[in-house]
Amino acid sequence: MWNRNVLYYLALDNAMRGGDIGLMEDLLPHLLFRFAGGGNHKYAVEILELLQGLHREWPDDVKDFVQQNCWLVNLTGKPNEFQAIDLVQEHTVKDVKVTYRPKGPNSSWALMKARAPAIPTLRAIDKYLEAQFRTLYRGTGHTEPSKEADVQLLERFYDEARVHQYQCGRDAADNVKEFVSDGVRIAQTTIIPKWLARREVYPRSSRQQWPSTGDMPSSAPPA
Repeated sequence: MWNRNVLYYLALDNAMRGGDIGLMEDLLPHLLFRFAGGGNHKYAVEILELLQGLHREWPDDVKDFVQQNCWLVNLTGKPNEFQAIDLVQEHTVKDVKVTYRPKGPNSSWALMKARAPAIPTLRAIDKYLEAQFRTLYRGTGHTEPSKEADVQLLERFYDEARVHQYQCGRDAADNVKEFVSDGVRIAQTTIIPKWLARREVYPRSSRQQWPSTGDMPSSAPPA
């Protein structure tokens, strides 16, 4: 079950890195059921609201704006370097408060406010100087370690534990929960009905009130 469910995580990770918002949207229903089955009901409701907006309520221009400007951003222009906007916001907050914060006796909130818009330029200057002088470099991402030793160690553990081998009469210490299937049931019986009930608390009027003919501005040119 882990081998199956982890594929959705890898697909979402690759879609986010590559900027594939179409695949991200296709994975939303699975995430909804996964959150519902795992007990993360607030996240499930957030996805419900997003799906409702994308497929039922928002006009095309709003939907396109959300997908193109509110999910991912690529600050480098390089392929496979897209990041979630909330993660980029956290990096910016760190730079404002820590990396490029005003220091010394002249530091002030006004100086911090004035310096904040220049942070992208300060980042570019730092990278340029590091490249020119070959100073101590601190990366912004994790390196990929060699996988051969890890795979061999994992294979040895699996062989010793006989995880993927049938053994008659073997009892498991615990049973793996089927979060997605449970999530479908929980979403249909609990989360979605409660979500609909909350949305219907405030009745929406469909009545339209038009001004009388005498109150409407005339489009005719003045005499």
